[in-house]
Formats: sequence, C-alpha cells, structure tokens
Amino acid sequence: MKKTKNLLYLCLVVLLSGCAAQSNGLNDAAATVDPWEGYNRAMFAFNEGVDKVTLKPISSAYTHVVPSFIRARVTSFFANIQDIPIATNNFLQGNAKAGFGDLMRVLVNSTIGVAGFFDVASKIDGLEKHNEDFGQTLAVWGVESGPYVVIPILGPSTARDLPSRIVDIFMNPLVYIEDDTLRNSLLIMDGIDTRANYLPIEDIVKNLSPDYYVALRDFYLKRRQNLIENNKQQEEGDELYQELLSGSY
Repeated sequence: MKKTKNLLYLCLVVLLSGCAAQSNGLNDAAATVDPWEGYNRAMFAFNEGVDKVTLKPISSAYTHVVPSFIRARVTSFFANIQDIPIATNNFLQGNAKAGFGDLMRVLVNSTIGVAGFFDVASKIDGLEKHNEDFGQTLAVWGVESGPYVVIPILGPSTARDLPSRIVDIFMNPLVYIEDDTLRNSLLIMDGIDTRANYLPIEDIVKNLSPDYYVALRDFYLKRRQNLIENNKQQEEGDELYQELLSGSY
C-alpha cells in the first residue's frame, strides 16, 4: 500500500490480514524475525487505537453509504494509477515483459476502461495485474529483509521495506498533481477506499487467533515473501486473501 507523506500517511493503518500460526512467547524463530517485538507491540496497539477512532469509522460509513458497484469502480480507478509505479518496478527488476504489460494495462484501462474505472485489461490474455513495489525491487537486487518492524500509522513492514516506502511515495503519480485540493482529495479517497477493502478480512483475522499481533505479523511476512517470488506472487499471494475471505484459511 504507496501513499504521500503528508496526507495519506494519516489514512493508512495496520490492517492487512493474519494467519492461524501461534507462538507462546518469543521463540527462536520470532527472535530472528521480530527482535523489536516490545516496541512493535506498543506501536501496533497505538495504530489500532488510531484506526478505531479515525479511519475505520469513516471507511465503515463509506461502505454503507456508497453502493458496492461504485466502490468497485473507485478501487479500479486507483489500481489503474498504481500500474504506473508497478511497471517501473518491473523494469527495475529486469522484467521488461511484465513492465510493458503493465503500461499496456494503463493504456487499455485509461481508454476503453474509461479512465480506469473499469478493469478491461485483466480480461485480455497477457495483461494480468501485477503487484510490485520498491521493497520487492530491493529484494530482487539482493537486499536482505531484516527485522520485522511496525511503522507508526502505516503498520507492518521490514527494515528493508521501511526506506523503500519513501521511494514508493515519489513513484505515486498522484503526488505530482499541482492542484492541492484535487491531489489531497484523491489521496484521502484512495486511503479510505484501501481501508474499506480490508474490512471484510479484519473480523476473520481477529477470529483466527487470540494474539492478533502474531497472526498479522506472520501473515504479512509470508505474503511479502510470496510477492517477492515472482512466479508465485499472483497465485499464492492472492490466494491467501481469497482463503481468508472464504473462511477456509
């Protein structure tokens, strides 16, 4: 998730998904991936509190007031914009074929798909949706993941992904809109839409384990690894979310 440092940082919150894996304390594996667990748990609790009184109520109201068809169009619109930095990262990773495919997606969806409100490209063979960011690019370049860390407001990350968030911000085409009102409105709307899309997953995740922190951490790290492994990312990474939504995880 790739937002601006001034506004959307206030909108995004730690709410991805979790898994059923449990730990009874800081075992060897947890000590390796999460040596800063004390700080991370405190920041996780802070983020949860901020979300509870800000973004979650707004996103919940958004889902109740705005019809699902319209919300789907909003999600598609912002996803089309994100195909531009996704293409950039594919090129940086040496995957020119995927990069050109991402650019073709933008062309198709921006024209036939009416400014991206309809994802026409995904129905065309060879123009499947990718999910790339600069953290994945660093991984392809050989940078190690480093410890798990929870960022204020933004939530789960790793030592490698933390600085890459800055690059992701400047890759987001929305930050280059000169009109302040339009830019800020779009960034806030993107944040609300992103949070709203996690609402169906949240309750499922919380029912998976009494330790929501561990569940979220383990799932986040697993999914990040799936995304980095390009041959698996779409099948395995997206299946995790589908399994959560279906209740079969």
